Amino acid sequence: MKNEIVLNFEEIGYFAVLCGIVSLLAFLIDFLIYKVQKKPSFLGIIYLGNNSFLLAFLWFVGAAAVGVITHLIGILKINTQTIVTVGVDWPFVFAKIVKYTNQRAEEEEDEQVEEENNG
Repeated sequence: MKNEIVLNFEEIGYFAVLCGIVSLLAFLIDFLIYKVQKKPSFLGIIYLGNNSFLLAFLWFVGAAAVGVITHLIGILKINTQTIVTVGVDWPFVFAKIVKYTNQRAEEEEDEQVEEENNG
């Protein structure tokens, strides 16, 4: 029974919120480097107008969801180390997902243009 997952919803809720807060700190550091130092985002994000608030919200929700899901399926246990791990790693994973999605969309668009030109 060592691998038994105990569903303490209050503890899981705190875990989710803390994962989200740590990920927001990574997001905030990236945003400040981009805005203040005028350097490219190390997460590969393009900040346009008001999309920063939406991105920050998605960042928080994503890290919180990843923390909860990984705990519920037994990959991670709730402790400080996993909070920091999820919070710090999530921005990089999310950035890679966005980059991959954008590449796929561009490839599909290029294929459609080629088909229209050839057809």
